Amino acid sequence: MADSVPVGAPSVIPVSGPASSALARALLVAAAQLDDLGRADADRSTGWQGAAATAYHAAAARSGYFGREAGTVLLRAALAWSAYQRSCVGIAALPGGAAREALLAEAGSRLIDALAAARPPGRAGSVGTGLSGPTTSGIGRAAWARLPEDASPDRVARWWAGLSAAEQAAVLVALPGPLGALAGLPAVVRDQANRLALARDLSALGWRERESALTAAQRRTLRLDRRIDSALVGDSDALLYGYDPDAFDTDGAVSVFTADPATADHVAVLVPGFTSDASDLPDLLERAEWLEAAAGSHGESTAVLAWLGYDAPDNLLGDADATRVLTASAAEQGGGLLAELTDGLYAGDHPRHLTVIGHSYGSTTAALAAAHQGLRADDLVLLGSPGAGPGVHNVDGLGMSGGHVWVGANSRDPVASLGDHGWVGGSDVGVGLGHDPAEEDFGATRFHAESAPGADAGPLAAHGSYFEPSGESLANLGAIVSGHPEQVGLALGKTDPWWSGPRDPEAHRRP
Repeated sequence: MADSVPVGAPSVIPVSGPASSALARALLVAAAQLDDLGRADADRSTGWQGAAATAYHAAAARSGYFGREAGTVLLRAALAWSAYQRSCVGIAALPGGAAREALLAEAGSRLIDALAAARPPGRAGSVGTGLSGPTTSGIGRAAWARLPEDASPDRVARWWAGLSAAEQAAVLVALPGPLGALAGLPAVVRDQANRLALARDLSALGWRERESALTAAQRRTLRLDRRIDSALVGDSDALLYGYDPDAFDTDGAVSVFTADPATADHVAVLVPGFTSDASDLPDLLERAEWLEAAAGSHGESTAVLAWLGYDAPDNLLGDADATRVLTASAAEQGGGLLAELTDGLYAGDHPRHLTVIGHSYGSTTAALAAAHQGLRADDLVLLGSPGAGPGVHNVDGLGMSGGHVWVGANSRDPVASLGDHGWVGGSDVGVGLGHDPAEEDFGATRFHAESAPGADAGPLAAHGSYFEPSGESLANLGAIVSGHPEQVGLALGKTDPWWSGPRDPEAHRRP
C-alpha cells in the first residue's frame, strides 16, 4: 500500500513505510526514557542524610511524577497509533470508493479521540482508563511477574498472548531488554523491544560521550551499538531479533531477520564461524540478503536470520579465545544456544520450513546442535566445514536423514579439508573438529560449490566463496532453503582409499 492514506480532506496521515515506523518507535523510546525518569523518586538511599539529601529527594519526586505522567501519556499515544495503523492496513485492502473513504475517516477520528483522551487529567488523578494502574512501569512489571520462572518458549508464547494490548505495551516500555531476549515471542515483538533497548543505550551512551564520561567498556559498546544501528538504517523489513551488547565479554550478541519469519514461506538461519562477533553484523546481514534473494527467485517468500548469538572463537588478543577454534568446546556451547533459538522460533513464529546453515566453525556448531541438542530444523547445511564434531561419524549421529543434511565444500577451500578422513582421525583421541562431512561415507548430500569463473581462487577467497551472488553455491543454497531439492546441482563426495590420500572429484570440475 502507499506510504500514506488520506483521511478526510486535505489531511494526510502516514500509516506505513519508514516514516510511520520511525514515529511509532519514537513514541515508544520517549515513553521508555520518561519511564526511567518516573522511577527516579524510588531512590531512597538510607545512608544519605542532611539538607542535600532532602533537596535531592524532593527534586526526584517532582521529576518522578512528571516522568510517570508523561511516560504513560506517550505510551497511550503509541497504542492509539498502533491501532490506527492496523485499521488502515485492513481498510486499504478494500475496493476504492466512498465507503472506503468513510472507513478511513472514521479510523482517523478514532485516532484523534484517543490522542485527546491520552492527556493527563491532572495531578490528583490517574492517567486514563486504558492502563489499569498509576504507572507504565507498575503495569509492565506486574505483567512480567506473571511469567513463570524458567519458562519454556511455548509457555512464553502463551503468557504473551494472554496479556492485553496495554499490558504488552507496558512491558515493552518498562523492560525492553529482558523482553527482547525471550525465546518464544514473535520476531516483530522482539524487534520492537530490541530496537527500544538499542535506542535507549545509544541515547544514554551518547550523552556520556558528550560529557567525556565514557569508560573503556562503554566506548566499545557505543561503537558496537552504532554499527548495529547503521546496519538497520534504511531497511524497513529488517527485524532486530536479538540484542545484547555486553554478552561474551563485550564481544556482543546480535541477530537480524531480513523479513518477518511469521509471514514467510521459508526461514533460514545463518551461523557464522571463526573470527565472527557482533561487529560483523553488516557483512553477515549482506550474506543473508543475498540468500533471501536466491531463495526468493523460486517464487516464494523467505526470511533469513543473520545470527551472531554465540561466542565464536575470534580474539587473538585480550581473552585470546581464538585458540578455541582448535577444539569443539565453543561449538558445543554455541550448539546449545542455537537449539534454544530454533525452539523459540517454532514457538513464536511457527516456520513452515526451516533450514539451518553453518559456515566454517559455525558448521561444527550447527552439527553439534543437531547431534546433542535435538536441533529443530527441516534441513541442515554445512559449508566449508572443518568437521562435523567429535564423535559424529555420519549423518545418523545428527538425528537427520541424509537427504536433509547438505554439504557445500569448495575443493580449493583449505578449511573444508581439515576434517578427519578415513577410519581414524584426531577427534577419536580428543582433538580436532571431527569427520569431514563432505566425504562419501559420511552420508550427507553434497552439492556443487566451486568458485565462480574468474573469481579469486586463493584459499581465503575460496573459504568465503559460498555466498558469492554469481556462484553456484548460492544458487544451490537458494534451492535448498526454498524447498526445491530437485533443482540442486549434486556433487560426488570425497573418497579416501587406503592406498592414497583423500580424493575430491570436484577438484577438476569447473562450474
